Amino acid sequence: MDSSGNEIKNNCLIYFENFSKKNISALRKNFADDIYLRDWVIEQSGIDNVIKVIENIFVNNSSFEIKPLNLLAENNQVSAEIEILINRKELIRVVDVIKFNDQKKIISIIAYKG
Repeated sequence: MDSSGNEIKNNCLIYFENFSKKNISALRKNFADDIYLRDWVIEQSGIDNVIKVIENIFVNNSSFEIKPLNLLAENNQVSAEIEILINRKELIRVVDVIKFNDQKKIISIIAYKG
C-alpha cells in the first residue's frame, strides 16, 4: 500500500476517535463541505446538515466506543469493519465505506449495519 493509503487509513482512525469522543469541532475539520452521509436510518448531504445529524445522535446517546476491526484502503476510499458499543450496552457491527477527496477530507460515509 502506498503512503496515501496509509494516510487515509490514519484519517479514518482519527474520525472514529473524534466520533467516540463526541468532538464535533474536530469532526467538522475532518469533513469536506459537500460531505454525504447515509446509513440504515438517514441520508443527508452538506457539512451543516451532517453535523446536525451527528449532534442529534450525540444528544440521544451518552457514549460511543468504536473499535476498528479491519481497514482496507484503496483509491481514496477506506472500507472499515467496526464494532460500536453504544451507551456501554448495545453492540452493533457496521461496515463504513468512507471516501476522501484530494485534500484527504471525508467526502462520503456510507454505513451498513450487520
